[in-house]
Amino acid sequence: MANPTVLARKYAKALYDLAKTEGVQEKILLQLSELKKAVAATSLDSKEQVESLIGQLAFHPLVSNTLKLMADNKRLSLVSTLHDQYQSLLDEDMGVVRGVVSSANVLNNEQRKEIEARVNAITNKRAILSFKEEPEMLGGFVVHAGAYKIDGSLKNQLTKMKISLNNGVH
Repeated sequence: MANPTVLARKYAKALYDLAKTEGVQEKILLQLSELKKAVAATSLDSKEQVESLIGQLAFHPLVSNTLKLMADNKRLSLVSTLHDQYQSLLDEDMGVVRGVVSSANVLNNEQRKEIEARVNAITNKRAILSFKEEPEMLGGFVVHAGAYKIDGSLKNQLTKMKISLNNGVH
């Protein structure tokens, strides 16, 4: 079987392009989010279940038709990845980058805003960041946003210092 992400990206791209022509990109994303939750709560593996779900949730025809096509092609396992890929396309179009900031301690609002501003400047996009604490980190923070990684962790700073000291000693 081909790479599931690549397959889901193809469905997402076709759906996104059609949604964009109708100006309903965000509405479709909301419905894909509902679909992702519904699929996580049940096992969706037959056309009958798809029809029932479509009837219950009253999806936009673009979502309904995509879901039916995925059922016909036995690709219902890709629904969650379809959502994620569609979200990625919408973010790209809207100049948004999503990321995760890991830190040893809870960051205050000022620190969060400063990190967000840095990510905005580096990526040239509007950052939407989630924050999580990782007590095993010694200190500092690490940001993963799109293709970017900003490592301001104490461990990374100590590694750089070690390399610098080793390069200076012969």
